[in-house]
Amino acid sequence: MKTILLLFVGVFSSAAYAQERCEFQNPNELLTQIKETHPSILEAKLRNQTQRKLTDISRQRPNPNLDVEMLFGNSNSQFAADTFFSLQHTIELGGKRSARVKSAEAQIELGELQQRNIQEEVLVDAAIRLYRLKQIEEISTLYQEAADAFGRIQKRLGRLPSRSPEQQVEMDTLGLASRAYEFELIRKESDKAFIEKHLAYFSGCNSFVGAKVLPSIPTLPSIDDTYSDVTQSVKVLDARQNLNVARTRLAQENTKKTPNLSVGPAIGYGRNQGSDSVLFGAAVSIPLPLLNTNKGKRAFEDANVKTATLALKNVEREVVLDLEIWKEKYRRFYQSLQSSKGRETMEKKHRRIESLFRRGVVSTALVIEAHRQLIDFSQAQLSFELGAIEALWNIYRLTGNLDKGTL
Repeated sequence: MKTILLLFVGVFSSAAYAQERCEFQNPNELLTQIKETHPSILEAKLRNQTQRKLTDISRQRPNPNLDVEMLFGNSNSQFAADTFFSLQHTIELGGKRSARVKSAEAQIELGELQQRNIQEEVLVDAAIRLYRLKQIEEISTLYQEAADAFGRIQKRLGRLPSRSPEQQVEMDTLGLASRAYEFELIRKESDKAFIEKHLAYFSGCNSFVGAKVLPSIPTLPSIDDTYSDVTQSVKVLDARQNLNVARTRLAQENTKKTPNLSVGPAIGYGRNQGSDSVLFGAAVSIPLPLLNTNKGKRAFEDANVKTATLALKNVEREVVLDLEIWKEKYRRFYQSLQSSKGRETMEKKHRRIESLFRRGVVSTALVIEAHRQLIDFSQAQLSFELGAIEALWNIYRLTGNLDKGTL
């Protein structure tokens, strides 16, 4: 019985672990998952759902108002009583309700743009993290290959029955180089774990298979005269919608210049000296705009409109400037990467150096230097690739073309 219970617990734990460990076939699937489960995106969706209730609130009409007055007294030693009833409904004049609805709709649209802005920031950040993860994998491979090569040389020297002072120095140098690369590998593993854990958290998973989500070697397009329109940039759209919200609020305050009208039926009942009487009529009430015409609030919202107008102009200029900066940055990285020898050429040189050393043509110091230069070059090239990817995705975002960003 105990064995069966332990087996059941093991199967259940394995099933639960399998559910917590996500399987993604490619990096785009991971991005799609992050787009749905990132904490910031979920919070933005909930805020947007809350703001959608503003339309229901804005369409509400005032409740009718019931007024009752009862008077009792003594007139000529006879009991007297007067009772008045009125049921008044408030009629909103000046287009208050329609202005309130338009303001709510503008606020809802602004919330949707803010959600899109957060979503785009998350996608760009996740894409850069994935490329960074790929770079760590490639550099770690080079460090490991170098450490293995140094280890093989050390073993060969260690099998010698006797070593010359020069060979002993070579062994010590190789040991120091191997140890330094081991430190770098530990650092890279730490960076890798940091990125993977955050990506797993963003995707709602405890873990995932890292190899499948690594993007392929980036294909960088030429963007000489393309991507120059910033009218669909979420930053510009957000600033424009802020101006629209400010205008609808000003229009809403302007409608308050016209007072509301309350009107409805009225009934009066009176008793005096033993006789009763019932009266019917109408009740009307309207506030007199003598002391307050809402000038202060209208002036306040008018100032907000002017501020939002200036903010829109500043955002448009800033987005154009940011776009030019990102495009110039991309061109520099793109041209440098196009003119470089590339990974294949460097790998051929790497294999040729290893072959020459095994044949005894080159010295140990040259092998160490060759590996160091290969790693330095690869790090620089990968850094340029990451800079180009970051610039390209920000260009897509600033021009409203983030859907073209694929891994």
